[in-house]
This record gives sequence, structure tokens and C-alpha cells, in this order.
Amino acid sequence: MSMEAFTFSILTPDTSLLEEGVESVVIPGEDGLFGILAGHAPMTASVAAGIVKFTRSNETSYLVVGDGILKAGDNRIVLLSDAYLTAMSLPDAEEKFERYAKLQQGPVPLIDGMCAEK
Repeated sequence: MSMEAFTFSILTPDTSLLEEGVESVVIPGEDGLFGILAGHAPMTASVAAGIVKFTRSNETSYLVVGDGILKAGDNRIVLLSDAYLTAMSLPDAEEKFERYAKLQQGPVPLIDGMCAEK
């Protein structure tokens, strides 16, 4: 038995990258993971950089997103994120997220404008 579908969209500052009919989405929030199904009550939430899991036609897919904000309602989710990476599998998503997180750390400013790597 198939679940009811809803629209899941991801937008970055540069472009719209994804618009899919999905049955469920699990998002990394600031306070942990949260899931959304069709008919979810309207909400706005802060999104933490991490791995998004979504299901469509009983097939699970993964992707990596940067920090952002999510708006859900009217059987639609829109995720505004500063980054988006596709993944072929959960291990691929985990590897890409690890690399993304390292890139986000960057150099740490020290006294007098000098920098050191984290």
C-alpha cells in the first residue's frame, strides 16, 4: 500500500535544485532529526547541515544539505539551504557530509589577523 505523496522542493541562493513528489522526508533540525508526512501541520523550522532522507514510490534516497530553513504546509515542503549535494546511497551521503563539514570549518582567526587551521 502506497502512502500519500506531497511536493518536496529544495532551493539554494543560486537555483531550484529539486522538486519531487515524495511520501516522507526526514530532515536534520537544530535539535535533532524530524520527519514529515503528507498532511503535516503547517510549520517553519531551522535546518542544520546534514543528511536528508526521503522516500518516493517505496524507494529511499539521500542528499546532503547545508544550514537552512524549512517551511511545510498545504502538502508541500520548501527547504531553503545554502548548499545541496546529491548522494547515491547512505554511505555516499555520509562521506559527502563529512567532506562538507570539514570545508565549513575553515581557518580560525587569531589575534592580529593571523589564521590557523581547525
